Amino acid sequence: GEPHLLVASEDITERNRVAAALRESEERFRELIEELGVGIAVLDRDLRVVLANRSALEMLGVTSDQLLGHVPHASPFESLNEDGSVMTPEMQPSRIAMATKRPVRHVVMARRRVGQMDWVWYLVDAVPQLDQHGEVRRTIITFHDITERRRAEEGQRELHEALRVAASD
Repeated sequence: GEPHLLVASEDITERNRVAAALRESEERFRELIEELGVGIAVLDRDLRVVLANRSALEMLGVTSDQLLGHVPHASPFESLNEDGSVMTPEMQPSRIAMATKRPVRHVVMARRRVGQMDWVWYLVDAVPQLDQHGEVRRTIITFHDITERRRAEEGQRELHEALRVAASD
């Protein structure tokens, strides 16, 4: 029946240290992803883009608003396989990786906006990330712009062909 005061306290020093370390780690990760010259996009299990770095946006010629939350295969792009045939959405590396639950590596493909003339060539990897039940929770897509390399290879092929024709004449 006497008035009294109960006080409970908890030392949160360790919790604050861990939270600060986590923030620092996330910032280093964010800086790394943003500064890479490789396009990086992360798709959720519904194939919607949940993350794209600056290089990805620049290579694709889109803004983050145009890409984030969207299915990239449904956007106004056309795609080609390495041999020049049309790449359907089902042939996209990300869809194959999700369907097979296995990485798809070193796919050469081209994309352009519908109605544009120039194709941009990419070397693409798609790596699915599985949850504890073996289901795809996201897929990490990395891509390099190899357009200049493709042009140089084509120029070299044309030169070799011209030399072959000249030699046979």
